[in-house]
Amino acid sequence: MTSSSSRQHELLYFNGAGRAETIRISLHAAGINFTDTRFTGKDWPAIKPTTPLGGVPVLKVDGDSHCQSVSLARYAGKLGGLYPTDPLQALIVDEAIET
Repeated sequence: MTSSSSRQHELLYFNGAGRAETIRISLHAAGINFTDTRFTGKDWPAIKPTTPLGGVPVLKVDGDSHCQSVSLARYAGKLGGLYPTDPLQALIVDEAIET
């Protein structure tokens, strides 16, 4: 099994904060190296068909694409030990992320 620190992470999103910002902050806070691939609106029509559900953000992990911003933020938090294991504490974090 590959450790999270040796995996290749690439975050794809428009050139702006938006839905990817929580993921970026979480990856940085976790100390996870990642490629922050940003693109413009004019590039979107070519990128859209390559995304899992036709939307972004997308996080590629070792080349495999994953989507849904809250799920990606949760994953980033778990990588860095920022996500609680206690179910009630996890619920509180989830409430904040989804707000």
